[in-house]
Amino acid sequence: MRFFFRALLCAVLWLAVLAPLQAAVSDPAGRLPFQVYGREAGLGNLRVNLLLQDLEGFIWVATDRGLYRFDGRQFQAFGLAQGLPSLEVNALRLDAAGRMWVGTRQGLARWTGQRFDAQPPGLPADLAVNEIAAGPDGQLWVATRSGLYRGDAAGFKPDPQWPGRGLNTIAASPDGKTLWAGTRKTLWRWTAEQGWQAFEGRPSLDGEELDQLLAAADGRVWLRSSRHTYVLDPGASRFRTMAELPPADTFLSRLHQGADGAVWIPTGKGIYRYFQGELSSIGLAHGLPTDFTRALLLDREGNLWCGSLGLHRLMGRGAWRAHTPKEGLPAYVWSLLRARDGRLWVGTEKGLARGAESPPAQHDAQSWEIVPGTEERLVRAIVQTADGGLVFGGEPYGLQRLDARGRKLESLGLPSAGGRKVLSLLLDGEQQLWVGTHRGGLLRGRPDGSSWVFEPVPLPGAPPDEIISHLMSDRRGRLWAAGSAGLLLYSGGRWQRFGPADGLASAQALYVSAGRGDEIWLAYRDKPGVVSRLRHADGRLQLLQALAPPALPAVDLTLIGEDAAGRLWLGSHAGLELVERPREAQPALYHFGVEDGLVDEEANAMAFLAEPDGRVWIGTRGGLAQFDSGRYTGAPPPPRVAVLAASLGGQPIDAAGAPRVGAEQNTFEIRFAALSYLDTGGIGLQARLLGLESDWHEAPTREARYAGLPPGDYTMELQARFRTGPWGPATRLGFTILPPWWQTWWFRALAAAAALLALWLFEQYRARRLLRRTATLEALVAARTQELEAANQALKDQSLTDALTRLHNRRYLQEVMPEHVSMALRGQIDQRLGQARREVSCSDLALIMVDIDKFKSINDGFGHAAGDLVLQQVAQILRECTREADSVVRWGGEEFVVVARQTCRDDAARLPERIRARFEAHRFDLGNGQSLMRSCSLGFVLYPFFPAAPRRLGWEQLLDLADQCLYVAKRSGRNAWVGVLPAADAEPAAVAERLADELEDLVGEGLLELQTSLPPATPLRFS
Repeated sequence: MRFFFRALLCAVLWLAVLAPLQAAVSDPAGRLPFQVYGREAGLGNLRVNLLLQDLEGFIWVATDRGLYRFDGRQFQAFGLAQGLPSLEVNALRLDAAGRMWVGTRQGLARWTGQRFDAQPPGLPADLAVNEIAAGPDGQLWVATRSGLYRGDAAGFKPDPQWPGRGLNTIAASPDGKTLWAGTRKTLWRWTAEQGWQAFEGRPSLDGEELDQLLAAADGRVWLRSSRHTYVLDPGASRFRTMAELPPADTFLSRLHQGADGAVWIPTGKGIYRYFQGELSSIGLAHGLPTDFTRALLLDREGNLWCGSLGLHRLMGRGAWRAHTPKEGLPAYVWSLLRARDGRLWVGTEKGLARGAESPPAQHDAQSWEIVPGTEERLVRAIVQTADGGLVFGGEPYGLQRLDARGRKLESLGLPSAGGRKVLSLLLDGEQQLWVGTHRGGLLRGRPDGSSWVFEPVPLPGAPPDEIISHLMSDRRGRLWAAGSAGLLLYSGGRWQRFGPADGLASAQALYVSAGRGDEIWLAYRDKPGVVSRLRHADGRLQLLQALAPPALPAVDLTLIGEDAAGRLWLGSHAGLELVERPREAQPALYHFGVEDGLVDEEANAMAFLAEPDGRVWIGTRGGLAQFDSGRYTGAPPPPRVAVLAASLGGQPIDAAGAPRVGAEQNTFEIRFAALSYLDTGGIGLQARLLGLESDWHEAPTREARYAGLPPGDYTMELQARFRTGPWGPATRLGFTILPPWWQTWWFRALAAAAALLALWLFEQYRARRLLRRTATLEALVAARTQELEAANQALKDQSLTDALTRLHNRRYLQEVMPEHVSMALRGQIDQRLGQARREVSCSDLALIMVDIDKFKSINDGFGHAAGDLVLQQVAQILRECTREADSVVRWGGEEFVVVARQTCRDDAARLPERIRARFEAHRFDLGNGQSLMRSCSLGFVLYPFFPAAPRRLGWEQLLDLADQCLYVAKRSGRNAWVGVLPAADAEPAAVAERLADELEDLVGEGLLELQTSLPPATPLRFS
């Protein structure tokens, strides 16, 4: 009973004292984030006058110099070349079939999907169109300077009932039963029963003209002149002046009605919204980039577009606001507290902040202020004590206390205990202050008069430098602590520690947050993207759910919390994830980044505050983000893909048709876009061309090209999605590539019949003349065959021959070596079988690398022509030194390869020495009476290298080994040859593994025998 009365007294105190205080305190408004589009995105003219979204989802932008179409990434310009009758666009309208019409200063045009069709039948040429309205029966009513026209794509004609002359504006009621039209001074109303009648209740314009009309869904009729806005309420007989609305910036400014029925009003002083009798505004103070607006559009996704000096889009559908240094709030926001008097306190990198006492009068005034004396502190945690004061801490290590009036500041000492900074604070129901520290464990403070006394808390199983990163009190008043060595619970005066054995994904608990009922959410320090939903009951911890990648992004989490609607928020250094229906097996995710209005994508450690009214506050590196759940309409459906352009054989095709083209137009190209303006950086696209491929492939460039398509039926399929969400419906474009005439069925039938007839005639002819023509034909065929073989052989020889030296080239060696290798291996087999004839025992291949010494000096000193003469003479020397069965190849540059067949292993050095000596004795003619002497360096090996294991090393590996030997000869003095053979006791496998890199070591260990023409005392240089 005592508890009941105490609770009742607290409730009465709240209602009588604190609730009025809360109502009296308002939060700083913050700024709405706008995306600005300009020339960098392809918008060539920045004076935006009109906006419209077509049936596909494109945003059309009318400027002072033409029309632009926006697909979410770039603008495409449309002008006279695309069919517009004029670059001065006065009106944009969709008809009942969803086709777009454009009214210009010199005529009306209809968008066909590829270009504009100007001057529909019945309209005079160069007709100045001021406005277009969709009237009864789906017809368009066109207000022009010459009068009123009505019709559709089939044609237009003047309205015979129109009593006036030129019109400035026209508007139709949503049901199409009533039309309003305005001339310079007169307002007209039309109904099917009464026709056109002048409306006597129009406002007195006092020298102004009627510029625009809007018939709203709620029955109100809006009228604008150059300086005033008027409204005719339902049932009223006269218009009333909306004195609170500033004038329009231009006569082209259009009122816009959104899908919710709200009327959006562009003015010279920002944006105004009229809904259910209330008027609100968005101006410079709210984040609008310019103070004037000309055009407004609320698209089908809920994005608000604003045309003024450039095009602006309200990001995140207006759900986010930003509080940044522009408003006086330091950028890094670390902690948040809603005090009992309703004031919002914010811990930042530069002190404790609160809303300014007086709201700013100017749009650039600061709406936050820092508590004096806290400017040098990073505030990681804030709590409010029973007397209304605040205790906060962070870096440097320690706590400060601010009295309830927000004026007196004092420091509270903490035991050092190795602590480096305060990470979390919690005031429990017994007014004990718990302090989570970095490397200093957990501290507990108790009131001691006007101060506090703190002491370390001994925790079960705690390491001496445990990090207590977060503290939380659940709905039962129990204390939870996330520690680097496990999750801790304090209940009934006793601590419990939990780890993997209790169902946790890791012992390194990072952040803990209250869920529904007794549930808690837990994030981990070493498990990116892993979240556990837990409940403690009957003395033990129960794992209710585990969320992990790929269901969640694999990122290090910086915050976790559940809002009033039961949605789970996850923060990281890559933005925010809003998990809707988190307790379901397949929860839905929506990502928030800077493109969605988030002030910064790096969320700070547990800087999270969820309010009962649905608002969510999140601290980031760039400032404080404020989320209004009332403006969040849920995750959008996957975007639809629109085809921007498609062509076959370079000729544009209609994406809506199913074109059939000839075989010569077999190159298909397509450009496309995902028509969504939300999270554009997270949109993924995939494509496939059925008839050629069945698997999807990513299409990040938003274009595809297929060349050389064979005849057949094809369907291009395109899909898009947001990040890891579901794929949207496929956009399909079908086309057919017809076969060439010689592949058609009728030609094949005729060809078959003609072939049969020719065969029959030939057989008849052959039967009559076979005997006397047989000899002649055989001789002719033999001659032709011989010529063809000779020609083919000449072509083959040409492809296998070096043009300069007329020696064979590398390609030739690739072709003949398999045969040479096979013969060498057969010789080894015959030896093992005892058939040791001389031609069998001498069956090895000698692989010799030859390099001209100091050849570069010839090119440098005498020119490349002289070098070419030397190369030709070297080729002749090698031909003279080798047999016809041997192969001489120009390997490249001044290097040559000689493959000598049937070489005896015991005199393998004979041919290298012959070549070296011929080089040494030859005087090379350089032309122009010049000559010089040059030597060469050689390296050689035998194939097979290991007679006992002939297949251990391939000829390509041995050629590399010969090249190593050549360079040993060069480094050791040039004009020499060097060769290697395996020692008799060498183990093939062990030696083969080391040949490439350890030649010198193998020679030194006696596993290889080195032969050389160098004098015995010459030191060999292997490197």
